[in-house]
Amino acid sequence: MGLIGLEGPAAKVAERLLSAGHELVLWDKSKKIRDAFKGRADLAESTRDLAQRADILLMMLPNPNEVVEICTTSQGIYDSMKPGKIVAVLSAALPSHSAQLSEKLRRRGATFVEAPVIGGVGEIERGSAVTLVSGGRAAYQELLEVLKSFSSRVYYMGEGFSAMAAKLAVSIIAASYVEALGEATALATSAGVDMKAFAQVISSVYGDRMPFGTSVGEALEGSPKPSINLTSLITELRLAIATADERNVAIPTAGLLDSLYTAALSRGGDGDYTAIVGFVKGLSARPE
Repeated sequence: MGLIGLEGPAAKVAERLLSAGHELVLWDKSKKIRDAFKGRADLAESTRDLAQRADILLMMLPNPNEVVEICTTSQGIYDSMKPGKIVAVLSAALPSHSAQLSEKLRRRGATFVEAPVIGGVGEIERGSAVTLVSGGRAAYQELLEVLKSFSSRVYYMGEGFSAMAAKLAVSIIAASYVEALGEATALATSAGVDMKAFAQVISSVYGDRMPFGTSVGEALEGSPKPSINLTSLITELRLAIATADERNVAIPTAGLLDSLYTAALSRGGDGDYTAIVGFVKGLSARPE
């Protein structure tokens, strides 16, 4: 089995797969990141080298454009594809590309599967992520035990490619929830509400675990455990917006969220996505 991409959450996927006893061939464009796994897994010299050595290829890349390039070019995996190989994309990508990639790889006898992972770094590390799968059922069944290495729940969405769109829809909900928490916190703070008590109230009403595994208390305190960074969430929001544009679907809030999260990134750097809570709170006018 091969894993292309080892940055951020992908490294945790690799760790879980190794802990589950899977033999892995790994590749990342960063030699430093690759070398962190030296002695525990085989390290490929290139994506092409990895594709020649693995029958199941998992891809988890921060840049969705890399998925297309790697799948369709001779410098990537394309020329190494042959009947029986499975290519599964675990990271966010443009849903409209899936049918094109599937058809391209099918010409070489390989099977393409959408298998986006929903979960923060901590959830993947604990094996409690959620993974959605769409594509051929036989490929899903072959991948199931692999995906369970880092997922507590795996949902098969059917043969038609819909899993990636579902992941992006979930990302809109996650971004909306945490931005709304920032607005609520700003209002409550202005009224002198005790934040520890406020966190308990929110947890009682909506549950303590927010999207991607962060607790309400951690978000309000500005000290979350690692989950998903701002850049990743912004990428997913933009993929959702692009998908909506392709399908002539109105999702106006997603555009506003993109602007707010991008502003938070510009002001505070690429921290955890819950940094939006402090950013929104900071937009409030301060008394002189």
